[in-house]
Amino acid sequence: MISVLVAYPLFISAYPGTSGPVPAAPRGGILLLIDAKARGLDNTAGRPTGTKPDAAVSAETWPTGFDGVSELLLKLTFSQDAAGSQWYVVASGQYFPDMRLDRSLFCGSALEVVQEADRIRCLDTGLNGSTRIEYRYGDQIGSASGDKIVAPIDSLVGYDAASAVVITGTVSAEEDVPTQIFIPHRSPHVERPGGDEMVRLAPIGVTDEEWGGLRTVGDVATDYTGVFGEFADVQSRRKLRYLPISAFRFSLREDVLNGREIASAMPPTTLPDKLRWEKAGAGIGPISYRLHDPYSQDRTALRAFWAGLIASAGAAAALLLLEQALQRCRQRP
Repeated sequence: MISVLVAYPLFISAYPGTSGPVPAAPRGGILLLIDAKARGLDNTAGRPTGTKPDAAVSAETWPTGFDGVSELLLKLTFSQDAAGSQWYVVASGQYFPDMRLDRSLFCGSALEVVQEADRIRCLDTGLNGSTRIEYRYGDQIGSASGDKIVAPIDSLVGYDAASAVVITGTVSAEEDVPTQIFIPHRSPHVERPGGDEMVRLAPIGVTDEEWGGLRTVGDVATDYTGVFGEFADVQSRRKLRYLPISAFRFSLREDVLNGREIASAMPPTTLPDKLRWEKAGAGIGPISYRLHDPYSQDRTALRAFWAGLIASAGAAAALLLLEQALQRCRQRP
């Protein structure tokens, strides 16, 4: 029995994919929205004019020095006609920035963080491309149905109403200065099929036309009733729309590989040896990638050998004990 108890963990560590439930796909994601009255739009008819504010989006994620916590850094480089516009980044599900995480992970540094009961405000330093950035934990994104706001949104790709925060700010007039948004979150779960590492990531900046709201929670602001908007911010009562993305890049820092190879990725990476994805005119849907350690087979063989050896020794010892017990039974009168 003891040998089996010792051999079993060795066997499981050699073939980690043989135990544990298959985790569910990640929930939530990142929504990128902008005020429906943003410059470049016809504020009367709600139709686009000659120009339409957009942004080039760069997203990078990496594990922090805090156990089980990762950081997602969004850099939004807005077009010049977006100055003064209010943007909204909705982080939910897998990317939910829990308010209890270390304050140094928000706003770029702990010195910039002002924490309140239901929000985190970032002090303006002049080094960011936006001002008045704050994380609203009591806010919610709804759908704009006429003059009503209906929330929470149901069945929207990239949004999990059960765990969501609305991050918002105003685009400054400074040109060529990207807006930086720090989103700390719990590190994604790692699956280990056949000894490899497989990670799934929620979508960032995707659009979804099939969604709806569950209940009416209020009216939109009076000066927004004549403006077409796909969404509405419950707290400010503004109508919102998707932020057009001119270019998109998502990457994981190279230390994530740690000597391992990219066995597969969906969608395919831009470069075969880097966890980097690039797209034009759109965000990116759910990502999955699989990392392979080229030396894992040697470790698997060694662990399997020791597991088999210990199990064999235990079986031999059990047979010897059984034989001795039978001999004692025969010797009794």
